[in-house]
Amino acid sequence: MRLAICIPVHGFSEVFRRTLDILASCDDERVKNATIIISNSGMPFGEDYLGFDHKKIINIPNNFYWARAVEVLYGHCIAGNFDKILLMNHDCHPAANTLKYLLDLHEKYSDCVLHPVVIDAVDRKIIWAGIDIKLCCRPLWKYIGSSLKNLPTGCYETDCAPAQMLLLPRTAVRPEWLKAKYFPHYFSDFVQIRELQRRGIKTMVVPGAIVYANEADGERKKYFTDTGTWAGVFRAFFDIRSQRNLRVRALAPFFLQNNLLGALIQLGYQFPGSIAKTILERFFKYTLPRS
Repeated sequence: MRLAICIPVHGFSEVFRRTLDILASCDDERVKNATIIISNSGMPFGEDYLGFDHKKIINIPNNFYWARAVEVLYGHCIAGNFDKILLMNHDCHPAANTLKYLLDLHEKYSDCVLHPVVIDAVDRKIIWAGIDIKLCCRPLWKYIGSSLKNLPTGCYETDCAPAQMLLLPRTAVRPEWLKAKYFPHYFSDFVQIRELQRRGIKTMVVPGAIVYANEADGERKKYFTDTGTWAGVFRAFFDIRSQRNLRVRALAPFFLQNNLLGALIQLGYQFPGSIAKTILERFFKYTLPRS
């Protein structure tokens, strides 16, 4: 079994170093023999930093955001004929035994994509444990803010996943399913899972596997949604790195919903709400709840 561990980065950082240290400390032979592949859109750095026997750094342009960076990684994995691909964020730290547990479980769910539960590294509350997308309803983020003891004991399917850590079979790795043309940065991870689902490839949440999200780029992300000035409002609406980018927000329902009616309903209540929230924040110092 040939395993590739793929991580898109924007230069080297101490948080990324910690991620590499955790991966290197795993005593599972499948991980030790894996090839680590990095797509780097920031300051170049040498392969000696990676610490694996089998490694590859692919330097990409600075304007290759998340989706384009992952496209490059997927293309390399397809060319290298890898059997399984572990795609993860640079600031995502797996708990002890998570990697081994995922790889063992994938023997049973070999045709599925697996994603661990995501926990906040500070308060240890659930950030993500699955999303349901239903017609006429807003996407339901399951168990968010809850504790691990409230999760089911077995694996269960999700309609979307954030790609903090995805274990994919070779059949699920297709660059075109990321829809990077429409979603260069945000929502591409969600859209990918919906594209897989429509082709009969399930994505399963694994309660027995945990990763800690450190939000290393938290301050940078806040910059793109800082609405304290009109320039900030403009940036939130039009910068491709903003979660509130109008174009992305308008297109997303048509890729997440399975029919036109569902897409129009989701667009109708989410798109105006996002605009209103952003403009209201211009006049208030506090941040309004998630829209």
